[in-house]
Amino acid sequence: MKSYKAEELFDANGTLVAELAELAPKGDRRMGPIRTPMAAACCVILRLPDFRVHAVSVPSPGAVAAQDTLVLGKFLRDVVTLNGNAAKFRVFGPDETLSNLLGAVFEVTNRQWDGRTADNDEFLAPEGRVLDSMLSEHQCEGG
Repeated sequence: MKSYKAEELFDANGTLVAELAELAPKGDRRMGPIRTPMAAACCVILRLPDFRVHAVSVPSPGAVAAQDTLVLGKFLRDVVTLNGNAAKFRVFGPDETLSNLLGAVFEVTNRQWDGRTADNDEFLAPEGRVLDSMLSEHQCEGG
């Protein structure tokens, strides 16, 4: 962690140094204020589960063995369930959902897959809320 040289990036209060903070876009160059004419018509509020249901109680450091992505997978499963099969929520991944320990989503949905399948393929269907197995992080970068 010392190789990151955090002392050069943050001041004594933990605030990002001004030189780096100045690099952030301002005004209309930021992503947040971008609005499209159809924004009101196309934006749908997701129904989200109470995150506290998925909280892992940690009474003291090291007292619990838990894996964050396993917990996240169950949360995402519940997001899919609450929003039904409506096309308003998908799980995207450049890698394989199961190897990233998010497999709980497959309790309620499949991978969307239009290609050929083999007998040992899992969770592939013409309709599903998961898009993964692309094996290229470049496909997931915004453009």
